[in-house]
Amino acid sequence: MVWGLKERIINDFRFDSDDQKTGLDLDRRLQTLAESQLNRHLIQIDGGMAPDSSLDIRQVNQQKIFVFGVRFSVMENRTLEIDLQ
Repeated sequence: MVWGLKERIINDFRFDSDDQKTGLDLDRRLQTLAESQLNRHLIQIDGGMAPDSSLDIRQVNQQKIFVFGVRFSVMENRTLEIDLQ
């Protein structure tokens, strides 16, 4: 979804804090999301819907995006930083 918002120019991603706790936190957050909900959003985006037209997806500015409560920061070098805090 974030990739779609940024016109598919993201080549890499990283975590703001790369450790086991961060990985477990991301897994926990993803487990709370219904697969059908994610699939519905992805199908709509592939069909041409603007990703930020959903209440679950919010683009604050060119660098900050919130998707299902996770903050993503787009870095200048086409890297997406995932901030779980």
